[in-house]
Amino acid sequence: LNMAVDGVIIVNDRKLIELANPSAVKMFGYASNLEMQGQNINILISGELATKHDDYMEAAIRKGQLNFFANGAIREVKAKCKDGSLIPVMICVSMMKINGKTSFLGFLRDISKVKQNEDKLRQEKEKSEKLLLSMLPRVIAQQLKEDGIEATHNLVAEGYREVTVLFADIVQFTKLSAATAPQELVSTLNTLFSAWDMLTIKHGVEKIKTIGDCYMVASGLPERCVDHAERMMEFAVAMLDELKRFNAQYNRNIDLRIGINTGPVVAGVLGVRKVAYDIWGDAVNVASRMESTGLPGRIQVSHSTFELLKTNYLFEDRGRIEVKGKGTMLAYVFVDKKLTKTLSGKTVKRVSLFSAAITSGTPSASPSVEPLDIEHTGSSIASSATATPPGETVQAMSIRDLPRMSDDDDLLLDMITEEGSNSSRQK
Repeated sequence: LNMAVDGVIIVNDRKLIELANPSAVKMFGYASNLEMQGQNINILISGELATKHDDYMEAAIRKGQLNFFANGAIREVKAKCKDGSLIPVMICVSMMKINGKTSFLGFLRDISKVKQNEDKLRQEKEKSEKLLLSMLPRVIAQQLKEDGIEATHNLVAEGYREVTVLFADIVQFTKLSAATAPQELVSTLNTLFSAWDMLTIKHGVEKIKTIGDCYMVASGLPERCVDHAERMMEFAVAMLDELKRFNAQYNRNIDLRIGINTGPVVAGVLGVRKVAYDIWGDAVNVASRMESTGLPGRIQVSHSTFELLKTNYLFEDRGRIEVKGKGTMLAYVFVDKKLTKTLSGKTVKRVSLFSAAITSGTPSASPSVEPLDIEHTGSSIASSATATPPGETVQAMSIRDLPRMSDDDDLLLDMITEEGSNSSRQK
C-alpha cells in the first residue's frame, strides 16, 4: 500500500482511520500517517455530508454491504484537506474483515489537474465555437462540427427559391481612405461594421461578408422565413439610423448607399481552408446593381422587393434605370413606413392614404370612402392603395362618435380629413 500511486485509507467500524498511505497523506496535506491515524474519517468529508456519511457507514455495517459503492462502483466526490480546502477525488470503497472486524478500504485519486484541464478544454472549445459562429451561420457551423470540414461539399448545393439580399457601400470611400490614416480608417470601419453586426442579430438577418467597405447581408437563409423582405428593410433603416448616430458621435460625414433585391439563390460553403458561407445567383448581382445605381443616404430596391414591401412601406418610383449587364430595370427608393391603426373596430391600413368624412354634428348618411393615392410635390410616390370593395362603406362620424382615444391616437386624428374639406390628398 505504501508503494501505491493512488491514496489508500483504511477505516475501522468505529469510523476511525487506521492507515493512510504516503500518497493519501500528501493528497490531503498532512505531515504523516500518524497525524491522520485515529482521526474520524469525517475530517476528510465536508459540511453536512459528514452527518450523512455517519449514517451511511452505520447502515453498511448493519447490512454488510455498500450500496453507494456496489459492484465496484467508482464515484467522484469532494474531499476536505487539512487546510479546509476541497479537492475533487475519484474514490472506490470496499468492505473487508480484519481480525474479524469490519473495515473499509478506500482507494482515492486526486483529479484536480484533470478537472483543471477539462475546464481549460471546455473554455477553449467555447472560444472555438464562438469563432466558428462568427464566421458561419449556426446551422452550418453545427453541421460542420458533426460531419467535419471535409463534409463541406455536402453543404454547397442548397437552393433557396426566394431570398432578399442587401449590399451597402460607403459613398466616396476611395476619397475617404486617401484622407485618413490607415489605422484610423480600419478603426472607423470596425466600429461601424461591429454595430451593424449587432443589428443583424436583432433583425434576424444573416451577414454574408464584407468586401472592403462593402457590407453584404441576406435574409431568408439558411433558415427560411416568409418575412425575409420586411426583416431586410427594417435592418436597412436601422443601418442608416446607426450611421447617423455614428456621424454625430465621432463628428464624421460618412454617407451610405444601400441596394436590395429579392430572388432565388444557391448557398453553401466552398473548400476546406479558410471556409466561408456564401451565396450565388442573379439575385445577388441585381442587389449589387441596386446599390451601385442608388442614391447616397437612400435605400433602393428592385421591383421584386417592392412587390413584397409595397403594402407596408412607401416608395418613390424612379422609373426605369440603366443597370450594367441587365439593360433597364424598375427601381424604387424607400420613403417611409405606412401607418396601421384601428378605428371604430375597423383596421385602417395605410392611414396616410385614407380619406374619411368627418362632420361636426350628428353622423350623416354613410358615404362610400375610398383609399387615395398620395400626391407629393416634386416626386412621384408609388402606392399600393386599392379601391373599397363594391358595397362596402365606411361610416362617417363626428369627433364625439370616435372611441375613447389613447395618447397614441392623437396622431391618427391629425391624419383624418378635416370637417367638410377635401384636403386629404394634400395631407
